[in-house]
Amino acid sequence: MVDASSPLMVFHSRGNIELLSQTKLAIFTSRTTPEELFPSAISLFKKLVQLPICMAGGWQSKLEKMLLQFINTKTPANLIQYYAREINELSLSSLQQNLLTENKLLIIAPETTSKRPSKQLVAKRDALLFGHCKKILFFYIRPNGRLHAYFDQLQQSDHEIFLFEHPFNSSFYFSDTVLLNSDNFESLLITGK
Repeated sequence: MVDASSPLMVFHSRGNIELLSQTKLAIFTSRTTPEELFPSAISLFKKLVQLPICMAGGWQSKLEKMLLQFINTKTPANLIQYYAREINELSLSSLQQNLLTENKLLIIAPETTSKRPSKQLVAKRDALLFGHCKKILFFYIRPNGRLHAYFDQLQQSDHEIFLFEHPFNSSFYFSDTVLLNSDNFESLLITGK
């Protein structure tokens, strides 16, 4: 589990560090997200990238990787990528290079010398992400998985929790969670807790 209230740890970065001062939205979706959810999630994400915010995450699941392709040098949204391994070992894609050139990308990793991600480094990366990002959007949560534990834990914190409004997520509808859809997505810009 991640202790989102713990002091921030040392991290390495590459890119525009000023992006940390912008409104940030962390994106999470389970690796087992049903593909039937993808089209509606992509439709919402295309609207989200038109907001003046930073999209943040590890960008590891299949859906997260698909969403990542909709952030580019022309979208108002910027990008923060959190890694769970040594930052200097990364080889950047052409998208990342273009975003770096335009000051629209920040890459962050906890201090480590490991070239490979591990469960411990993933936990450190996520703790770092939760320390930086107070707005969290879950596109899909697999019951009893890692994201389910995060979701439950974050309910007790000062984070603003958003859940993609979709029938596959109905078991996670709670009064403290904002159900996000194409009609109310601009509510992300309102400062809450």
